[in-house]
Amino acid sequence: MEPQKPVVFLQGVRLYLRPLEVEDAPCATRWINDPDTRRFLGNYQPLNLASERAWIEGMYTSKTDVILAIVLMDGHRYIGNIGLHHIDHLNQTAETGMLIGEADCRGCGYGPEAKELLLRHAFQTLNLWTVRSNTVAGNARSNGSLLKSGYKEVGRMPDRFFREGEWQDEIQWVITRAMWQARQP
Repeated sequence: MEPQKPVVFLQGVRLYLRPLEVEDAPCATRWINDPDTRRFLGNYQPLNLASERAWIEGMYTSKTDVILAIVLMDGHRYIGNIGLHHIDHLNQTAETGMLIGEADCRGCGYGPEAKELLLRHAFQTLNLWTVRSNTVAGNARSNGSLLKSGYKEVGRMPDRFFREGEWQDEIQWVITRAMWQARQP
């Protein structure tokens, strides 16, 4: 019997994006409960496996969210999640979110590659015009990844998040289809 080929929704150079599966819940639960990860996520309650499985199952029927697993080509290792949220087809907008859960994969350029695949899907397949993202000002990796992906900072909400004993601003980012197209080779 031939080994089962991986499901690939969006293909990159070093990684691909595939549908999130209930079987991914143990990894995602570990990541979200990790102190280094959750400090920028905003969840303060412990997350258990049952609630993560239920959340993944709920995404299967969502009309406004597309959540995908980030998987490395080499070894098919699941390293994180990326998604389009609050998709508004009338106004052609959505919001992005991403989590590189495996600590040894952070800072390796996987975030911008995954974001590029997602933006191509958003602009060329879903016909969106504007994609936005919001970050904690102190989240240097996320902010750097968005800059590398062509997003522009469009605003700040002062003292929006309380993190590690201090208030931090929320940075609001945007990329339009025209901005994205101007970056294409």
